[in-house]
Amino acid sequence: MGVSIEAHGAVRLIRVASPPHGILGARGAKELAAAVEEVLGDSAVRALIIAGADCGVFIRHYDLAAIRKAADAIRSGAIDAEAFVDADFGRMTDRIATSPVPVIAAINGICMGGGFEVALACDIRIAQRDVDHIGLPEIRVDILPGGGGTIRLARLVGEGPALDIALRGRTVDAQRAYDLGIVGDLADDAIAAALDIAQALAERDPRALGEIKRLVRSAHEGPVQHRLGDERIAFGRHLAASDTALASMDAALASGTMLEAVSACEPNDSAHKTMGDDR
Repeated sequence: MGVSIEAHGAVRLIRVASPPHGILGARGAKELAAAVEEVLGDSAVRALIIAGADCGVFIRHYDLAAIRKAADAIRSGAIDAEAFVDADFGRMTDRIATSPVPVIAAINGICMGGGFEVALACDIRIAQRDVDHIGLPEIRVDILPGGGGTIRLARLVGEGPALDIALRGRTVDAQRAYDLGIVGDLADDAIAAALDIAQALAERDPRALGEIKRLVRSAHEGPVQHRLGDERIAFGRHLAASDTALASMDAALASGTMLEAVSACEPNDSAHKTMGDDR
């Protein structure tokens, strides 16, 4: 197992390696959690990318042998059944989701189970076009996702598609993941595409990015009117605090141009399939 951190200006790229099969175990989860904490705790960092380092693998899934061992420990009373609430893996995915720093998953290979849960915790997901397996296969060994998979997938794509994937233990290919809204873009090289996006994000006001992330993440919490009020308050406070925002608006007004239109479809110019593989 190995986790490396690469610096690309204000962007950091974490590569996760776990040869020969790309399976994430307890040690790997601890190393990845430490790397995520190191990067997100650095005030100079403006965006983070997580990608796989093994050929054809993002993170295959969490170590089934470790889960089986944990089951024995729970049954023997050695650990509490609720111990997973504060485990390294869950803390790591929560840290990714709650950090004001934008986090991008560059899905450059197989991404199932715990690996998919890492990707789901990220703010933006880019899938490599040749990826064939993205999903939650846990039910195939009669267990359920335990790292946020059911909740985050349902919030992302809705109850119906989430149930279809989780109840059947399905994986989908990159194109189908794009069609479902699981990933935002497809690319021939997921890491290169993620670096382009991250560098663009790094040029934006970090306070504004953090507020956008917080507001979107909390959109389904409490009455909608409260959330709308929260957004309006954040909007006003940002205008009061951000010199970068004023400079950017002044520059745009001086040039006499409208805001540049960026199409979500640009990176995916190939024809959509109507249905992905049912694996």
